[in-house]
Amino acid sequence: MPKQSQEPVHPAVGLLLRDHQTNKLGRREFLTRATALGLTAGTAYGLLGQAVPAIAQAVPKAGGTLRMAMETRAGKDPRTWDWTELPNFARGWLDYLVEYQNDGSMRGMLLESWTVNSDASEYILNIRPGVLWNNGEPFTAADVARNLTQWCDSTVEGNSLSSRFGGLLNPDTGLARDGAITVVDPHTVKLALSAPDITFIATMADFPAAIVHHSYSGGDPAANPVGTGPYLPDVNEPGVKQTLVRNTEHVWWGTAVYGGPYLDRIEYIDFGTDPSAMVSLAASD
Repeated sequence: MPKQSQEPVHPAVGLLLRDHQTNKLGRREFLTRATALGLTAGTAYGLLGQAVPAIAQAVPKAGGTLRMAMETRAGKDPRTWDWTELPNFARGWLDYLVEYQNDGSMRGMLLESWTVNSDASEYILNIRPGVLWNNGEPFTAADVARNLTQWCDSTVEGNSLSSRFGGLLNPDTGLARDGAITVVDPHTVKLALSAPDITFIATMADFPAAIVHHSYSGGDPAANPVGTGPYLPDVNEPGVKQTLVRNTEHVWWGTAVYGGPYLDRIEYIDFGTDPSAMVSLAASD
């Protein structure tokens, strides 16, 4: 059995492990729930008596252009995104706090880590140090708190996040509850929920939860593309084409953590919704 780390294990993980061992919980669901409660993937696999699977990958080749057939839609407030094509384009410059992995586990992006109390009613979010917005400003806990506050605003029509962060809301105002979101220091945010919620971290990985700069005031994010991601919008013609180019003036935080970015350019080209057109285009290279 792999050596287990001394990383603190959330009390609920023991129940999850028991359910996995009695075939009530699959491995993927165990990994999702355990890492959402603050465990690293390595520790979660260790509790299962497994090593993190090694994935054989070729060394990425830097440079080049990726072209993808996709409907290209007019941008709007990320909180109201209702089609995955919208984040596909905006992810070039808008990062997320956390992200899902192929095995179902979750890893931090703009969050370096997080901890959860025994009944999942309090979360401590640890912001990744050294992250910069592409305008040179430091990314801090105040940015995270501001985005969380905006996600809680149920007065914004189409904001699907407000109902999913209900533990932070004041039901009388439909806004974030006083004392629910606290900036502890420049790299720490404390969340006090009105009721336990183990889905909190998973919701942060959903596509409407893109992190925007304080200068963003609504509309198409590409109009003022300040973000923490490695690309910038170059062409933005909804219904025709949307293109991202690597931002050579900005040192992306993810290079030191994950490597990349490798592509010079990403092109989303709108050929409509007829699948036969896609097949013909692929066949003709």
